[in-house]
Order: sequence, then structure tokens, then C-alpha cells
Amino acid sequence: MEILEITEDLTLRLINEEDAENYITLVYENSEILKVDYNFGFLLDKMLSDYCWAYAEGVAKLNTEGGYYNYLLYHSSLSTPIGNISIHNVLPKHGTCQVTFLIDDDFTNKGFATAMLQKVVSFCLDNLKLKGVYAAISPANKAAQKIVNKVGFKKNSQHVEVVDKSFQAVDYYVFGEQSTILLFASQLLES
Repeated sequence: MEILEITEDLTLRLINEEDAENYITLVYENSEILKVDYNFGFLLDKMLSDYCWAYAEGVAKLNTEGGYYNYLLYHSSLSTPIGNISIHNVLPKHGTCQVTFLIDDDFTNKGFATAMLQKVVSFCLDNLKLKGVYAAISPANKAAQKIVNKVGFKKNSQHVEVVDKSFQAVDYYVFGEQSTILLFASQLLES
């Protein structure tokens, strides 16, 4: 099991099959705040359905196949996770990936999300040897915008419309080589 140590008290643990219940619980208990961001629409649909166990186990399986990394954030004083971050759309050829993250509402404004995102960006650049990382964030998700800005992401000047049951505004925030990330993002939109 891969563990990324952030601090003495904070660790990221790659989700495995034993984590399914913790993962489902984290998403379910934070479903109201997750509705703010389009990134979590798909996740909420799966996690709040009868298929939640199969989805959570599928995430664990993807983690073992490479190219997808979904972590739970743990604080040493607790047995349940306080956050989640995933690295997906990993394209070594283009040197890019996307990150999506959440922090349990009870643990916001404590610096945990910032520390978690900093650790994952370093992992993407140093271990995965990528050139850039991007996050697609709803304009309504002010908390996530604040976090990515603290870590050093820059808002892209383009405002992209994405289809996900309806048209929704999405702002792309990038860290690293912006031109590579924009090329990748435009390819995703074309497919």
C-alpha cells in the first residue's frame, strides 16, 4: 500500500478494497458541499446509489493498475479519513494530469487541503515526472480556488464550458507548463 507522508500527523494512503466503507462515508457525509463543484457530480451519483460498494472497489482496482491514484487523507489522531485527493487523466506523453480533492467539512480552514495538494503536486512532478498539473474547478467553489492559489496554481484566462448533463462553467487552474496542460485540456474537450 502506498503511503505519502505529509507531516508527522498527516498521511495520504492509496485507497484499497478495505477502504471502501471509509471512502463512501467521507463522500456521503460531505455530499452537500460537494454539490457545489461539477467534478463531484459523477462521484455523488455513484456513491449515493446502490452501486456505491462496486464503485469504491473499482477505485481500489484502478489504483493497482497504474495511471490513476486515489488517496484518502488521514490524521494520526483519527481512524477515519478527513479528505480525499485523486490524480487522474495522467498522460505521460503530454506530461500532464488532473487533480480533484475534498476535505471533510469538519476539517476545513486548518491547512490540511493545502498540505495535501502540495504533497500531491510534488509527487506528480518528482515521482511521475510530469511537467504540469491542472484542476478544473467550478467558479462557485471559492474554497477550492483559494487552496489552488495558495499552492501556486494560476487561473487560466480561458473560461471553458463543459457538458455534464448540462452546460456548466469551469475554470482551469494550472501548475507547471501551462501550454502543455492547455493542449491536453483541449484534446479532452474534443473527444
